[in-house]
Amino acid sequence: MSQQTSDPDHTPARNGLDYLSVVQGSLPHTIGPFSILSVLGEGAMGRVYLARETNPPRDVALKVVSSHSRTAFERFQREVETLAQLEHVGIARLYGAGVDASSGQPWLSMERVHGEDLARHCLGQATTLKSRVEILIRVCEAVGYAHSRGVLHRDLKPANILVDPRGQPKILDFGIARLKQSEHEGLTLAGQVLGTLPYMSPEQLSGSKQADDVRSDVYALGAIAYEILSGQLPHPRLKTSTLFEALSIVRDEQPIPLQQRNSATRGDLATVVMTALAAEPERRYGSAQAFADDLHRVLAHRPIEARKPSAFYVLSRFARRHRALTAALAGVATILIVATIVSLRFAVNAEEARSLAAQRAAEAEATVNFLDDMLAAANPEQTKGGDVTVLSMLDASAQAIDALQAQPLVLIRASRTLSRTYLALARFDQALMMNKRALTALRTVNDAPVDLQPELLRERSGLELAAGNMEAASKSLDQAASLLRQPSTESAKESALRLNYSRARLLEETGDPEHAMQSLQTFLQGANALPEDDRDVESAQVSLVNLWRQAGHLKDAMPVIEGLIERRTKRLGERDPRTLNARLTRVGLLEAEGRFEESAAESLALLTLRTEVLGPEHVDTLTAAQMLSNSLLRLGRAREALPHAMAAAAGFAKRFGDSHAQTQASLVAIAFAYEETGQNDLAEAIYLRLIASQRLNASLHTESLSVRNNYAMLLHSQGRDGEAVAQLAELLPIVERQLGRKHPYYAIFQSNFGLCLGASGNIDQARNELDEAIQSLEQAMGSDHERTRTARDRRAALDTPTS
Repeated sequence: MSQQTSDPDHTPARNGLDYLSVVQGSLPHTIGPFSILSVLGEGAMGRVYLARETNPPRDVALKVVSSHSRTAFERFQREVETLAQLEHVGIARLYGAGVDASSGQPWLSMERVHGEDLARHCLGQATTLKSRVEILIRVCEAVGYAHSRGVLHRDLKPANILVDPRGQPKILDFGIARLKQSEHEGLTLAGQVLGTLPYMSPEQLSGSKQADDVRSDVYALGAIAYEILSGQLPHPRLKTSTLFEALSIVRDEQPIPLQQRNSATRGDLATVVMTALAAEPERRYGSAQAFADDLHRVLAHRPIEARKPSAFYVLSRFARRHRALTAALAGVATILIVATIVSLRFAVNAEEARSLAAQRAAEAEATVNFLDDMLAAANPEQTKGGDVTVLSMLDASAQAIDALQAQPLVLIRASRTLSRTYLALARFDQALMMNKRALTALRTVNDAPVDLQPELLRERSGLELAAGNMEAASKSLDQAASLLRQPSTESAKESALRLNYSRARLLEETGDPEHAMQSLQTFLQGANALPEDDRDVESAQVSLVNLWRQAGHLKDAMPVIEGLIERRTKRLGERDPRTLNARLTRVGLLEAEGRFEESAAESLALLTLRTEVLGPEHVDTLTAAQMLSNSLLRLGRAREALPHAMAAAAGFAKRFGDSHAQTQASLVAIAFAYEETGQNDLAEAIYLRLIASQRLNASLHTESLSVRNNYAMLLHSQGRDGEAVAQLAELLPIVERQLGRKHPYYAIFQSNFGLCLGASGNIDQARNELDEAIQSLEQAMGSDHERTRTARDRRAALDTPTS
């Protein structure tokens, strides 16, 4: 709550009669020892009044908490404690605090700052570049002082910094500040996101523990500096984005370099600001004071401490974050070198050897030139000092790929590599474009392998499937199948066999698990001639295990996945992504068996490994975070689960959209965590949003069926059993239609239906539903399973007289 209302984030909080009294012009006459003059500002937690104090006589900014929640009161108390420790010319002073005797409302009185907010002051007046930098220095020094007293502000923005008529900035609003080593640490839940989106660091947006670091405030200072020096936010889209969108924007998009926004900042000043604004905390200044010191050096024309990223750093950062692409590019060159050796070794005669060698040499030279051009995209001179991203390199390579037209087979190989890498980054349009480029180039090859076109079409089907274009995916698969109806070579026969695996993936994603299992079994039965470590074979085994898990066939599934883990560990090592993928599939089985302590421990280990190996935003890392949140929730550890569920939801929403099954599963986990932490309004809002989106889909992914069930159980916990019964009555026919009455999900939801029916007074129907659910659960999960025992307890409760 600032002392003025220019901040668009601080719109009036419409809280019942209290709000109506303000808009009608009836202010309280007094609060505590103060006479109320007017309203200065308002936020969700309360209001700031202009008030007059009689002893000593002065005008003050009087902050009053209007919320009666314990959390609001404790945050208010923390702000008082925080401000009491701070005495600095750049921070609005605390005068006193107390509680109004008549209303019981807590208040604090602060220095009344006359002035306008920092952005309005710097951008609305004819201020010079030097004067703006001088104000920035004073702001940084004030924040540095707070840091030296163990205080993190966590909501720095221009609206919370007023500039008085003398040009002195004053920092306001320490409402969500944090004291290091504070006994109030529990007031901020793990994963809770507090702050204003355009000025929040990536770690603050994600709810990470790293947000409790002075470098998060340094990031906000960098964003403020960027804005007042250029007139624009570093990420303008953050003004209107959701939290999930914001996290993706800050993590994945680079701000336009400051010098391109304002050429007067070119050189050291731009370097200093962009250093404070670095996405990675370790690349920012270690303190606000260090930021201020470098700004001083800029004005004094002395050498600065910050430096632009070196070419080595840019390239090594690219290679570290995108190992798959780096390995793939190296693989293309290796394949061509090996092909040259093999051609020379087995040529029928010297003339043929010379011809083949010349051909392979031309292909190798074309590949080397292409790779050279691709890596040239990482040259800092080409990128104008900005960080190189995988997308910038891919895009540059995609534009240069026509240079390979003289070597169409090389062009096809390169296009397939680019297509697969775009797919890994969820850039589906570009991936499909590269696949189309390969298919176009294939028309110019006279002696292409007979299976190359159907393989490209099969890959296209997978791309369409990943993009959610089910009809297009089916069409591409049908085209590939039509080319392989009568395969004439062994490689064509193998391609025809692999179509069964691709068909199974499509069936699974379109909600037909029964036929998906049939296609997988057909593929695996015919794959005896393929190597045991063939990727499609192993992926088919994983898919089959997941389908068995969903169908409740746990005894069949566990031996298969444990055997795969053992083979991959021996062949690939413990840290290989394929080994980790198999281990995560086993986590799903552990959860299904109710072994939550084991699943949580394994999920945490996998999340750590996947973050190290693949990076925090890879879809496999996000899946590990999602699985960990699920296990923690089942163990009753909702606060620990929440940040992992939020990170997963943000990542999946960015890659696949809000309607994707994994996005929805993560949102369900967030809602459940909110329930467990008493934030039922937030949980209900998520459930209703998901249910509304699901009504548009004729068929739902298996994991998405739990949304309505979880919402019904939330309603039950609030005593709204009539509404809960209506939700479950609508859900059960959908589950029966998609999965059948014998599926474990039907039995679980039916048990919940019986519970809610009993609670709403329909005892006879409740008994019938629970009797059927118990029988189904015993068959699917065993008589000792937790869910079976719960259903039996519910049934027994119906026959127990109530006093």
